[in-house]
Amino acid sequence: MHHYKASLLGQETHRRLNIVIDVQDSFSEMDVQTSEKFMKSFESGIASLNEVSKRECRASLMKFIADEGKNQETQLAYRKAIRDSIDALRARGVPTLYMTMGDSTELHLHTEPWSIKAAAVRDRAELSDLQLTGLSPRVDEDIFRKRFMSGFIDVADVIVSPEMEKYIINQRRNGERYKEAYFGRPTLLQHIRALGVESISIMGGMTEYCITDNALDAVRNGFRVTLLPDLVVPERHIIWDASPRHATNQTAKIKNKLGEIVSNPSSRGYKAAEAEALKAVLQRLEFRRFSEFISELDAAPNSSRPPNGVAEIPHRAPKPS
Repeated sequence: MHHYKASLLGQETHRRLNIVIDVQDSFSEMDVQTSEKFMKSFESGIASLNEVSKRECRASLMKFIADEGKNQETQLAYRKAIRDSIDALRARGVPTLYMTMGDSTELHLHTEPWSIKAAAVRDRAELSDLQLTGLSPRVDEDIFRKRFMSGFIDVADVIVSPEMEKYIINQRRNGERYKEAYFGRPTLLQHIRALGVESISIMGGMTEYCITDNALDAVRNGFRVTLLPDLVVPERHIIWDASPRHATNQTAKIKNKLGEIVSNPSSRGYKAAEAEALKAVLQRLEFRRFSEFISELDAAPNSSRPPNGVAEIPHRAPKPS
């Protein structure tokens, strides 16, 4: 059921989609069942390490949890800023899709047609499992759980490229089983193309990882992408403030990371020969503070903004057998 396009048919905004990446609940907010599942997954992930490495990983996790606890006020303020931004976009006819990290690839489709008006919040048990209770996605909004950093990767890109395959495999434990995350499952790319989306705005975390990866892959696949750096965070939602300095810092971090990818394409799964094409693609990325982005929407609510067009880096597909 692809209600976004149908419910907004005839409006320019049906071609827009906002994506919130990895703004998940803090450990202290998880219920007992979710926290136990989290710890079980963590222990499984370090099972093959030696005892010294296991102790180091556990110590890092404990520090992360402690840091979360110290920065609870910042986390709450950041999530409120995200919720307020989602509401502002809803009021202008722009739906939001929530992307979250997990051990499997799953597309949780909306169950009601999307509406500018308020809709019921999704089932709390489902949101707890997805660690999204703090944002409270609605029944008319989609959620995509990804196994790897980018939700826009197509398996066709991976199986024909040793560089991309290596990049994917190194991201997660049992990464060599990446095909299980794709085959027989709907992909985010297929889904949003079916919705008729052309322009994407991105907020969430983490700056130099999932934000950069998804922005790059979305542009490469022909979408017009606007990054909202004042709503982007470098470490989940521990480090954030509403100052212009934060937006400036995150913009610089993203641009530096993208520069590193152009200088060393293989670090991101690309071939050295694709460096110039990558550079051309990345020049299409747009950066706006959220207030600027909203002003642009309000200034031209009915105008048609064209997408980026097809990126210069060709979409890889398996060679005929």
